Amino acid sequence: MKKHRLFAFLSIVCLLLAALPVFARADMGPKPQITVRVVNPPSEPYYLDLLIPVEEAGDCDNLTWNGLNELDGSLVDALHSLEKGTFSLALLSGTVGPLTGSLIPENNISIFGYHSVPKSFSIAVACADGTIKQTPLVKRTAFQQVFTYDYSANTVTAQSAVRAYVRQFAYTCSMTLFFEGGVLLLFFGLSAGRRTWLIFLLTNVGTQIFLTLTWGPMVISGDFSQVDAFLAPWPLLLLEAAIWIFEALIYKKFFRVGSVRRRVTYAIMANAVSLFVTIFSVSDLMRFANR
Repeated sequence: MKKHRLFAFLSIVCLLLAALPVFARADMGPKPQITVRVVNPPSEPYYLDLLIPVEEAGDCDNLTWNGLNELDGSLVDALHSLEKGTFSLALLSGTVGPLTGSLIPENNISIFGYHSVPKSFSIAVACADGTIKQTPLVKRTAFQQVFTYDYSANTVTAQSAVRAYVRQFAYTCSMTLFFEGGVLLLFFGLSAGRRTWLIFLLTNVGTQIFLTLTWGPMVISGDFSQVDAFLAPWPLLLLEAAIWIFEALIYKKFFRVGSVRRRVTYAIMANAVSLFVTIFSVSDLMRFANR
């Protein structure tokens, strides 16, 4: 029986490996991103770029990098007219490192990402009817952040941080309940009983609230954005170690199924699976929480 359970557990781990969006490449890991959603857009075609401080400008040809060819010369010139010594256009004039993006918003949404995503910027717009607009300076406070640009009012609003925390909690909590619940079924079967499931639910919701309040700010602000993807989760590992001990004690004392050894082993195995899933989905978590 023990061999069958071990085989089933290893099978679950293999399925997780196959299902997770993990790619073995040198350039893996989360990247900063700015998403600009244009509301009340002009009826005529328009270009949208970011004006960044000249200190962040560089020689990287983002037009070639993004394959931006056959551009409208009059709209390009109109955007360049906004460069007045202290500001430079991110896509048109270049950045220190590569920046992905497009001058033509798709469905009135522009996404700028990869390495040279600015911390502060202005939104620059040039419309085919001759209108040129530049917003006041905006600061990016999240690793990946969404901004809503009202073209008519020429105003910019940033996504609420509260919304990002709620989305992050929903993402991590649902994944934890799904995967750790699956391991609970593996260890105790359908006979676990309501009490066991209630303790499991309350314990995991509580630990996920704790994780959101502690590790959450790093996910949203991107404090570990400059380190390798496999080094970034170390703060998470330390927090998870505390959670492992806490959950093992809770399950050991309050579960009424299985031996004490099985309850503690379940806590270790379940959290190992949950941690594995979280580490290799950090990029997806950031996109979900900050979009």
